[in-house]
Amino acid sequence: SRTRMPPLSGVGLTRLRKKKGPGLRCKLFIAAVIGLQIFVFVYVRHLSTRRQQSVHQQSSDEAPRGERQEAEFDERRYAGLQGDEMKIFDLHRKLQRQCGHRGIPAGDVHHMDGRKGPTKEVHGLLQELEQAYERVRSRSELASFRQPQTQRRKAVWRDFEFSCFSQCGDDGLLYRIFGLIGWGSRRSVEIGYFPHEANSVNLIVNARFSGLLLDGNTDPLITESWYSPLDRYLEIVKEDHKKSYDSRTFKQPSEQDLQRHCAPFCLESCYNVHCKQSPIQMKMPEFRKTLVTKDNLDSLITTAFGSADVKQDIDFFSIDIDGMDYYILSNLLEIGYRPRVVTTEFASHLGKSFALTRPYSPSFHAAADSFQYGASIMAFVKLLRRYQYRFIGCVEWNAYFILGQELTSKHLARLFPEANVESCFYEDSATLETDRRRKNLALQVPWVEVELEAGRDPLTWKDIKQHLSGGR
Repeated sequence: SRTRMPPLSGVGLTRLRKKKGPGLRCKLFIAAVIGLQIFVFVYVRHLSTRRQQSVHQQSSDEAPRGERQEAEFDERRYAGLQGDEMKIFDLHRKLQRQCGHRGIPAGDVHHMDGRKGPTKEVHGLLQELEQAYERVRSRSELASFRQPQTQRRKAVWRDFEFSCFSQCGDDGLLYRIFGLIGWGSRRSVEIGYFPHEANSVNLIVNARFSGLLLDGNTDPLITESWYSPLDRYLEIVKEDHKKSYDSRTFKQPSEQDLQRHCAPFCLESCYNVHCKQSPIQMKMPEFRKTLVTKDNLDSLITTAFGSADVKQDIDFFSIDIDGMDYYILSNLLEIGYRPRVVTTEFASHLGKSFALTRPYSPSFHAAADSFQYGASIMAFVKLLRRYQYRFIGCVEWNAYFILGQELTSKHLARLFPEANVESCFYEDSATLETDRRRKNLALQVPWVEVELEAGRDPLTWKDIKQHLSGGR
């Protein structure tokens, strides 16, 4: 007879159901949850895409700072330009695209620091630009030139900026300045530099300037390798390769790279101005690794140029040493030097109201991230005004000045109007927050007021602290 199974108990039923696994309802519920999650994800992504398209369309059609409107505004602004004036503007725009604009590298040929190299195309464009400015001056066409009708209160030189070697758009502004006032004797002095990223590098490499480069930290071997003829550069690299890998100054290019048939012209890491084109006509700059003070600068300059009569014969002077910049420049002017164009880095976190700097010390040193160095923009503006320089504006944190006697022509005076320090400060939240953090660091050390008006007592340290703790 058939054996009957005992009735299932509660425990037995539970065990049996566990063995069978999840039921149909459970499976359907899980599938529904997963399906709902997929639907929500796809729907949200769809909405996000539509919103981005809408914002992009709106920015293209309506936003006052959109690229499309800016391009259209430029076309309207320059629609009336003719001849060389239009060509000059067009060449500045081409160089912005080739070299980079306001510190943003462009193109696909870079050196190992990510900056565009001196390609044949760039060199050719710069020669065209110099020739176009020369034609304008020789034909006395400056009377018809007009300053761009920009509506910007900030970055007033942006239309002419490009950065082949400068950290920001300084290279373009310098070509604009010297193109209009003339190139002079083509001499430059720069204090605080890196061989391939400084304000005078492009003038040395592409505009045939005789340069003096001074810095207390930059390795002279790196500077020599950057500017030397190719045979000397290769000799330096091969000599460096004899050291152990960790001790080398130049870890790139490798020995294998240098053995390639196309080397060094095809090497991305070639650390020399001649690597990307046939050798260019340039003068090897003088360079020194030394701590510059207000007492030794004169001898450094006269020794480098081999003349004591160079005081009135320097076309471009740049200083950015994160230290006693104000005192060194002040002493240089006091002993009779008159560079035609001067640029100085200023400390934006010190504000735009007072002339402030650190107390003088010939052995001054401050960490780069301490922001306890430099001087405010008003310290430089007041100093250079005493020596008849005109402040024409800024490229980011670099302030530019032109010697007044260079602007005696009413047309040049119109093309380089006196700027307002307000144009050098940005009021966006990110910049204000950055300046706030830097001010807090600056408050940890003493500052002094300079360039006082006659009969006025200097600010006390309490007043300065109150100023730095408040707004600009």
